[in-house]
Amino acid sequence: VVRRGRQVVVPLPDFAPGQTAQAFVEVKLPPGATAFKAAARLQFVGPRADGLSYGPTAEVRANTTSQPEVAEASKDEKLAAQCILAVGSTQMVAAAEAFERGDRASAFALLGNARALFSMSADALAGDIADVAATTQRWENTHDAQAVAHEAKGLTRKKMVNFGEN
Repeated sequence: VVRRGRQVVVPLPDFAPGQTAQAFVEVKLPPGATAFKAAARLQFVGPRADGLSYGPTAEVRANTTSQPEVAEASKDEKLAAQCILAVGSTQMVAAAEAFERGDRASAFALLGNARALFSMSADALAGDIADVAATTQRWENTHDAQAVAHEAKGLTRKKMVNFGEN
């Protein structure tokens, strides 16, 4: 991610024809802010003379509220579950990295974070909750350096594949 003043550039990997992807962006508003507005545009190599083409601009607008019922009523459950999956998967990959470098306390704390996140949408993410539980159980009994490395790499690979599919 590259920040240029108010512009943020997010480089994406190469795509094959027909391939799709989603990007999730966390936005933190400064204290006292009551609204948010952003525009996004995809730039890609295309048939133009300079080699660049642009997709349509998409705008996102949101208002803040102190009323939980208003916030809850505006929530898109499917999108919320996808965001939770993205953040939880990131926590699990970070746990695998901590586990591999021998930082068991951080690894188990990160797995706990992932479990808490996945529990926020338990119906949609039941498989991920089970994955955290199974990983925790395996890791509690894994102490050999080679087995630790194998477990960490396996979880990272699985989460990256699962996240890519979702």
